[in-house]
Amino acid sequence: MTDFTETFTKPVAFVRTFVSQYAPWLSLGIGVLARVLTNHNIEFAPKAVALLIVAWTLPAILARVLPDPLDGIREPKWRNVMRTTGAPFVVVALYKNVLFFLVPIWFGSAHFPSLNMGMPLLLAAMALATCFSTQYHHHIIEHPVRRVIWSGVVLFAALVPALAVMALTPPRVSLFLAALISSGIATASLKGGDNILSRRAILGFVLSAVPVALTTVLLAPLLPPVPAICHERGAGTAIVNRNLIGKAESFARGTRRVYAWFAVTLPPGYHQRIKYQWYHDGDAVGPPIEATIEGGRATGFRTASHQNTPAPGRWRADLNTNALQLVDRVTFDVSP
Repeated sequence: MTDFTETFTKPVAFVRTFVSQYAPWLSLGIGVLARVLTNHNIEFAPKAVALLIVAWTLPAILARVLPDPLDGIREPKWRNVMRTTGAPFVVVALYKNVLFFLVPIWFGSAHFPSLNMGMPLLLAAMALATCFSTQYHHHIIEHPVRRVIWSGVVLFAALVPALAVMALTPPRVSLFLAALISSGIATASLKGGDNILSRRAILGFVLSAVPVALTTVLLAPLLPPVPAICHERGAGTAIVNRNLIGKAESFARGTRRVYAWFAVTLPPGYHQRIKYQWYHDGDAVGPPIEATIEGGRATGFRTASHQNTPAPGRWRADLNTNALQLVDRVTFDVSP
């Protein structure tokens, strides 16, 4: 009997030690695998918002339904497991699923290297933090203020693509509404028991949420142009049936025309105003050239701008939204 017990307990102890040591990386692997297998596209964004609201409100609901036991009262085992293990696991899992959905969306719209990589990197760090579930629950979930700030950032990141899918709002409107809603809900959460329709609550909302939303719009050039994703770009000498011909990174002096060509994916029904800005040796050339791109094409909406007989030097064409968010850029050289 002793031999059997030792034979059984040693593997169990090994598994527990292994899991406790490598649990964060196992969780990270499971999160990545789940993202690959589910393959949610940007149209999943409204559902991600719903999941996030559940994750945000669940701790407050459970605090009322399953409060901590009074001193000297022994609570049932099932209740203790639900309160201390089950509920935290569900909350962390919901946040992780939402973040693992959002990270590829925001990285897909960002351009490396540029300043708009900051938001995707922040979301990636937050997604990684959820894999350390014990520390995440201790440092974030158990602290109301930290949880509200954390949830507000994630809600903003989820609302930007959700508004583009549901309301087809342009970038500035999406950013303004996403920041307004997320900061407004955060303000209401921090106020606690105040009546949200009271004059004091409405004034607090205006004084906190509106400035945050306006500031976010001003900072739009630092954010990726979600939901626009450029999956192909290049410079070439001709456009045939919207396809780039003569693609190269360097062209001979006297080349009659050089095109900057992009293929941009957007949600179905979405229309986006864009601006081309050309640069020669770092200096802007002419005013921005405006155009419109449309969503719903699997291969992306193909659009291009050109320069006639470009002078020798280093050339760059930036494709921006009308909120001056960088979608992508093309660079090429013209040899002397």
